[in-house]
Amino acid sequence: MNKLFTDNLPWKITSLVLAFILWLFVINTQNPIQPQEIAGVNVVITGLDELESSGYKLKNEDEIRNQNFKVVVTGPRLEIDKLVKNPKLITATLNIADYMGNLTESSLSDNANYAVKINLDSYTISVTDKKPQVTKVLIDKIDQKLQKVTYEMSKDLTDTYTLIGDGVPVITPDKVTITGPKSDIDRVSEAKVLIEAKDFSEEKLVAQLPIKLYDAEGVEITSLSLSTDTAEVKLPIGSEKEVTIKVNYTGTLKEGLVLINTIVSPEKVKLIGKSELLAGIKEIELEPIDLSKVEKTDLIQVAMKLPDGVMTLIDNKVNVSLEVMEEESLEYPIQTNEMDLTVIGLGENLTYEILTLNIQVVLSALPNKLLGYTKEDIKFSLDLTGYGTGEYQLPLTIIPPADVRVVGEPINIDVRIKQLETGEATPTPSHDNSGTAGEGNSNSTTEE
Repeated sequence: MNKLFTDNLPWKITSLVLAFILWLFVINTQNPIQPQEIAGVNVVITGLDELESSGYKLKNEDEIRNQNFKVVVTGPRLEIDKLVKNPKLITATLNIADYMGNLTESSLSDNANYAVKINLDSYTISVTDKKPQVTKVLIDKIDQKLQKVTYEMSKDLTDTYTLIGDGVPVITPDKVTITGPKSDIDRVSEAKVLIEAKDFSEEKLVAQLPIKLYDAEGVEITSLSLSTDTAEVKLPIGSEKEVTIKVNYTGTLKEGLVLINTIVSPEKVKLIGKSELLAGIKEIELEPIDLSKVEKTDLIQVAMKLPDGVMTLIDNKVNVSLEVMEEESLEYPIQTNEMDLTVIGLGENLTYEILTLNIQVVLSALPNKLLGYTKEDIKFSLDLTGYGTGEYQLPLTIIPPADVRVVGEPINIDVRIKQLETGEATPTPSHDNSGTAGEGNSNSTTEE
């Protein structure tokens, strides 16, 4: 047996090498031409942007892209093997621009003409047959439709929970805009959300649920787009309580503006939630209104600050009417010897004299307020704390009536402070505008 392998061993090895070389020669120089069917060809669609800009849509776009496109090619076996291993080297292109000139008012159905290209350097492979799964081009006019959003409650929901009130959920938005091929839009019978027990609890009363489109037979339509894919669904589970709404402010109005009235609509709101949560709620606050951004009477929407686990069956925002009026200013000329003046802080054995004869006080308020006041309603205060004898220019504090404010530059007056001589009468001033220590409100001279 061993002789079979060992006898003439050199010749046997030489024979094997020659056989291998002959095989390589046949394979590489005598490469046979053969046909081959190849599946999984890459499909490309061009011209879709131009089509949609003209108001049309390729209705069966997804079917065309995802089809199992086959071709039969003919060429050298070695080149064919490359395509078999990688079918994506072959591209079938559908150019929609070829159909633009045949568009009618509503739709078009025509044969699909694919151009097949082989992305190899070799020029010896030819396409002998194309076998698309999708043989038609379906083009439809793009249309829109406003559809009311309905709902369907699953049996497990109604078995699990007792709904309060009329038991009707609040769905936002209550309408959606549907966009897509007109023939598909015409099939739409309803836009609906399915409400199931798994999406809600007594702690979770609000959920975002998908909106789905159905035809008259209840078959879902997936080829259309919606203005929103989901809806907020509020489900009335638990207890109910009515409370007032409280307005909050932040910031201040610009100078010269006055907020004279605030009206909230509605003034009260019904809350829904677990009874133990509602028991501690006396009112619902609104998000703060920034008065620095209010410039005129306006109607705005402000969100309620709802605790977790609590909801309302109305929109979360309420209307707030802010009534704003602009102030008017009025100038009051006042003689200093006629001021209703309170002096504080005058030292012992000192007397004072106001040297300034006249001042101008400007007050600002709502017109009806200003008309009700005169200069006699304005009070003044002068602080002489820490001042000894001499002449000073000191700030005069103006105390306006309620709901009135002082505008303009601060007012300073000239004041002379003198020593009050013991046993000597105070000199009579040039005008009745002086006082001594111990007087709270004085415009006349006295003796100590």
